[in-house]
Amino acid sequence: MQIIAGMHRHQKLHVPKSPHIRPTSSYLRECLFNICQGSIQGALFLDLFAGVGAMGLEALSRGAESAVFVDHHRLSISAIKQNIKQLNEEKRSEVIFLDVLDALKLLKRKERTFDLIYADPPYAQFTEHQNQSLALSDHVLHFIDQMALLKEGGMLFLEDDKSATIQAPLTTLRLKSERTIGHSQLRQYEKI
Repeated sequence: MQIIAGMHRHQKLHVPKSPHIRPTSSYLRECLFNICQGSIQGALFLDLFAGVGAMGLEALSRGAESAVFVDHHRLSISAIKQNIKQLNEEKRSEVIFLDVLDALKLLKRKERTFDLIYADPPYAQFTEHQNQSLALSDHVLHFIDQMALLKEGGMLFLEDDKSATIQAPLTTLRLKSERTIGHSQLRQYEKI
């Protein structure tokens, strides 16, 4: 795996072999950054379920001001830190070693907001929310919608299994587009 474009183009990233790490394909990364290419310069980027940090590092390579990486697997955190150091991006990066939902609460308490948010929860994973079983992707989407972490005019990208459906009612976000890319579904939301 390597950075696709920008100042770190062709730089290889460390990707440990683990069932907990499912790197986003370069094709999906390219699709996402083609969509937000006019918004990436100077953006504050949030990479949720960051894996090895490929999305956030791609954002930095393409001109984002900073990136926050969130994951709760020790192996992922180690890989993210190694990749940040390798690209000399320590000053523009922040790594949060927490469960994503806990990290979102922390970011809300700190009144942090972002121009671009990318979330890639594990496919077909469920969690309890208000006494019902809810897909993790739904739960994360609901949290982001309720916590106002996205700046006005910002974009949220949610990667999920192509067969997944979203049930969370939204109040501050609306679905702008969705694309099937291989076995994945990439949904783009915007702040309303």
